[in-house]
Parts: sequence; structure tokens; C-alpha cells
Amino acid sequence: RKPFTDIAHAHGKPVLVALGGWGATQWNAACTEPALTNFINNVLKLIDVDGFDGIDMDVEPFGNSGTNDTAHVGPFLRRLYDSLQTRTNLYTGTGKPKLTAAILPGWAGQFWVKHEAIMDQINIMTYDMGNSLGFGVDRTWHNNGIFCPTPYSYSSGTNRYYESVQKRYDGYVSAKGGSPAKTGIGIDFNGVLYRGGRSASKLDQGVSAPAEIWSTAPTITWDYNFNEMFPAFLDTATSASKRYDSANHGAYLSIVKPASQASDPSMPWLDDMFLSYTDSAQIQRLIRFVRDSSAGGVILWNIGEGYLPSQYQNRDRMLQYVKA
Repeated sequence: RKPFTDIAHAHGKPVLVALGGWGATQWNAACTEPALTNFINNVLKLIDVDGFDGIDMDVEPFGNSGTNDTAHVGPFLRRLYDSLQTRTNLYTGTGKPKLTAAILPGWAGQFWVKHEAIMDQINIMTYDMGNSLGFGVDRTWHNNGIFCPTPYSYSSGTNRYYESVQKRYDGYVSAKGGSPAKTGIGIDFNGVLYRGGRSASKLDQGVSAPAEIWSTAPTITWDYNFNEMFPAFLDTATSASKRYDSANHGAYLSIVKPASQASDPSMPWLDDMFLSYTDSAQIQRLIRFVRDSSAGGVILWNIGEGYLPSQYQNRDRMLQYVKA
């Protein structure tokens, strides 16, 4: 809120406020009268009083049924759009407050295609891939990888597939008819750490490469912030341990200790790890994918978690990689 919006406006930049987020399951109740009118009015105060320049919808989870469903969110979204059109804005470039959304194609993707005409941008959350695999959580995978093995395989009637930026983008644009020009693609400043899982194919080692299945599950740190993983691992990692999957375009750190150096030589895999993160090469390839796909732009998740601690120079290096 103010003075943050004032600082952004002094630099000619708009600021949107997000509604919702993962685990916010009160949408149906909030979008039912008499709460609906109060909800709309409170959201509009963020525009009129606090000086925000638009609204970003983040309905998670979302579907045609359940606690957050299209039948309730739809009327709210359309009423909000109508209200925003009665207001003017100096910073968005359109003269009106912006209306955007962060989505997954599998969560009522067709709803967002239907509402594209009233949306400025619909941004696909093309990250957190490792916990969204059709195999289940039984193997390592890239957090924000651009490609994945194709065709997406099926076995015994059960979907078995990897996830990727391309797959989610195609799942919205190609499968559901979304407009590329209004579609944003996510660049994640977070990652995922798999540590101490015993490899199913190398029984005296831990999982340390992409798509590696384990026989004993590792400890998994989802949504591992760049500003935490960098001082913990990346700052002191050897160049040999920093690797890049050139087929699927994902950066990762691979650590395999010999048994003689393990904290427990009888279980040497406990010290091994696979850390999926986003580096400058992957960001450059993501930007190229956006351009090649004629997508409308990118979203960053998120700048704060990519901002390094005070002991480092170039603390905003992740943002600079994007700007380059």
C-alpha cells in the first residue's frame, strides 16, 4: 500500500494487488450475496484509496465445482471488470486499471479463455513442476524446465507424464484455444531440493540427476528460495557440480559424495542431492521460448525471493538476468 504505490508511480510503474493465493478456499462464500457486494466494494477501495493500478486474480484451487468454482467466481469477475471500467488510471498505458490472473490450464482453463476479452493478461504458473508429475512424486524433476520428454506417455490407462513450460503453455493455448498475445509465462526464482533419497538404479548413491527414480524417498524442499539456496549451496559449489540439462533446458546442482566422505559410510546416499534452480542460461532460453511462441510476456515468481542477502554484491542478479 502507500507509500509503496507512490514510489512505483514516481518511476512511472503500475502496481497491481493480488487476490487469493494457494489455499484460499473462501471464494464461493465471498462471491455470494450479501458478501459479494461488500467484497467488490472492499476490492475497489484498494484502487480508489490505496492507489493500486489493477487487480490480479489468483484462485487456487479452481474448477467447475468445489469450494472455489466458476459459477461463483464468474459473476464477481464480470462485476469487478465493469466497475474498473468506470475508473481512470495514469500508469497502466490503457487509461484503465488492469485485470490479470495467475492460472493453471488444468484448473478451469476454459473459463479463462471465455473471459479473455475482459482480461489484460492471463499468466500461466509454469513452475513447481516436480510435485505435478503424472507419475506421482517418485522421481526428481526440474522446477521450471522448458521442455520435457514427448510424447507424454500413458501406461495401463493411467496418465504418466512430465511437466514443462511448453506443456502448460500448449495446454492453455493449443488445447483450450487461449490467445498467445494475452498469455504470460512464469519464470521462477525458486527451486526444489531433493536430498538423501536412494537411487533406484545406483543403490549406493543418492538421486542427483533429473528424472531419477528413487527406491528410498529423499527429503524434499519445495519452493526453495534462491536467496536461501545461493548461500547454502550455489555460492560455494564447484563448476563441475553445476549442470545444465540441454535437452529439457533446466539448470541443476548435482552432489554425489564418495562413501569415504559420507557422514554415514553405510548409507552414502544420505548426503547426495539434486537441486533444481533457475540460472541465467535457463532464463535466456525461457525468454527465447516466449518470443518464439508469440506469448504476451512473463511473470516472475518472485522478485523478493530472488534478492540475495546483504553480504552479496549484485543482489538483484536474477532480475538483471531477465532484463538482459
